[in-house]
Amino acid sequence: MEESGLDISRVQDLVIIDIDTLMFNKEALQSKKIKLWDVLMEYQEDYLRFELSKAKPKPQSEEEGIAMLKSSYKPFSFFLDNKVETAKLTRTPKELLDRAALLFPE
Repeated sequence: MEESGLDISRVQDLVIIDIDTLMFNKEALQSKKIKLWDVLMEYQEDYLRFELSKAKPKPQSEEEGIAMLKSSYKPFSFFLDNKVETAKLTRTPKELLDRAALLFPE
């Protein structure tokens, strides 16, 4: 598209997000402690556009380099879940737990 003269400077990579991921992390996203746009941009830079030559820290062995490449294949849901867990934010919305309690009474 760029070759045909179109301005693609604002075009981002396509990231598919399943609704379950958004529902499961609703409280963290609503609290604005994690902003969806910022997480998407970080995922794009660190995973979708990952280049081994620009990795920090640099891999010390071929095996470590392969492991870094493999970890860059993680879906967005894994990335967001890890981000929310690392920040020690609430992951499961209260209403989801309430509904689950109705479905699975003790």
